[in-house]
Amino acid sequence: MPRKKNAAEPKRSPPPPPDELEALKKRGEELEISNAILKETIEIIKKGPRVDPKDLSHGEKTRVVDALKNRYSPHILQVYRRLPRSSYYYHSKRQKQIQRKEIFRIKIREIFQNSRQTYGYRRIWQILQNDGWILSETVIRPIMREERLQIVKKRRRR
Repeated sequence: MPRKKNAAEPKRSPPPPPDELEALKKRGEELEISNAILKETIEIIKKGPRVDPKDLSHGEKTRVVDALKNRYSPHILQVYRRLPRSSYYYHSKRQKQIQRKEIFRIKIREIFQNSRQTYGYRRIWQILQNDGWILSETVIRPIMREERLQIVKKRRRR
C-alpha cells in the first residue's frame, strides 16, 4: 500500500545554482590555504598562535611558502601572502646559499681536524677541488677565521 504524504514533512530545497556552488568551493579552498599557512607559520617561525601574518618579513614568508609548495602552488601562496615574486626568489636563493655555506663549514672543519691542524686554506682548497667541490679560496679563509681554525706550528728543535 502506498504511503500517504504527510503535510508536516519538510520540503527539500533545490540544490544551489552552479555559480553559488563554485563560489563555495573556491571559498573553502581559500580557507584551507589560510589555515595551512597559519599552522606552518606557527610551526616554522616559532611565533605564538596570535602572530599577525602581515608582520612577517619577506624571508619568513618565503620559508612558509617553501614549506607548503608541495601541497599548493607557489604562485597561489605568494599572492595570498602578499609576497613579491622577486623577493620570494631572492630569499629562497639566499637560503640555499646559507645551507651550502654550512656544508662547506662542516667539510672544512673535518679536513682541518683530520690533518691534525696543519693544513692551511690553500691545502684545504686543493683537497676540496680534488673531491669535486667548486669554491674559491676567498670562501675558505673567512670560514676558517670564523671557526677559529689556526695552524699549529711545530717548534724547531735546536
